[in-house]
Amino acid sequence: MPTIPIRPPICGQNDVLPARLVGCGKEIESWEAVYRCTHCDVPFHKDCANTHFDGQALTDEQIDSMSSEEIDKWYVANFGSKKVSNET
Repeated sequence: MPTIPIRPPICGQNDVLPARLVGCGKEIESWEAVYRCTHCDVPFHKDCANTHFDGQALTDEQIDSMSSEEIDKWYVANFGSKKVSNET
């Protein structure tokens, strides 16, 4: 039985932040074009990997673009529980 090829990953695909914020969020064209971070194992295009390796931090604009669900997921991954609002 022939094997079905698995598609290459999305640039920046991970379990915590949206791929568009870690990489470019676009599909990598082939497995040969995948660059992985040796620290976090996230797949990247070559140019996106170089940006990641240079220690790019999230910008205010990128953080503002995150949905409430994306922020909650990030918060739980970093602090172990959902952020509780102080608003009454």
